[in-house]
Amino acid sequence: MKLPQTLIISGFPLVGKSWLFQHQNKLGLKVADSDSSLYSWVYDENGNKTTQRHPDFPNNYMADIKAAIEARELDIIMVSSHAQVRQALLDNGINFVMAYPDTGEDAKQKWLYKYDHREKNGFTREFLESNYESMVQEGIDFANMTGVKLYTIQNNLSDTLDDIILDLFGEDIRDLVFKVEMNY
Repeated sequence: MKLPQTLIISGFPLVGKSWLFQHQNKLGLKVADSDSSLYSWVYDENGNKTTQRHPDFPNNYMADIKAAIEARELDIIMVSSHAQVRQALLDNGINFVMAYPDTGEDAKQKWLYKYDHREKNGFTREFLESNYESMVQEGIDFANMTGVKLYTIQNNLSDTLDDIILDLFGEDIRDLVFKVEMNY
């Protein structure tokens, strides 16, 4: 672990959580992309997701996040941006930051473009197109009400990660920051 403590980032869909996880070796950081859907649904004996919600969600998700923090092996844990997850993080005393896109039509079109050029899973383009503004605004409102730090992501989380790390941990770790280009 390079960072002084594990950084928890609640990332909006398509912000670059999976990319960060996939490129952690290049970044020199240990990163986990903790997919809340693996905790929020019941899976059958063959590992197939059922239509039944897990009765212990989000407590089961929080338990694994806490265990990972206590193990001090990860620099960054990427978590869901769902309101229920963010509230559970607060309720469990887990410090985190939020990474969200900008508001406005240009940002929305950029996110739709990103959706069109990635592996499809989790939600539909129509869902993102219909709910983009309300999802972003709900995140902004949550940050304003709770004081959780929200970082606006113009393109990709990797473009802003060094700024987030310096902001949270200070100049003492300047040698850990990096600039990474994310290509689509």
